[in-house]
Amino acid sequence: MLDDPRKHHNARGQVGKALAKGTLIRPVDCPLCGDDNVMVEAHHENYDKPLDVTWACRPCHMWLHVRSTISPAKSHE
Repeated sequence: MLDDPRKHHNARGQVGKALAKGTLIRPVDCPLCGDDNVMVEAHHENYDKPLDVTWACRPCHMWLHVRSTISPAKSHE
């Protein structure tokens, strides 16, 4: 995503604040591949909606960015 870096920074900051307040909850496992032994990250489709995130483990998060033809679960292999 080639958005304004300020929007990216702002969105990440708002997610961090919402997590600290408890108004946004980070799932324990990756909702895309089901891996329960990873830290999930917040993926933004639109930085103008900073709290509208898709939670994903790092491999699935990268998959969301590249939108490859393999499934998210296959990205762990």
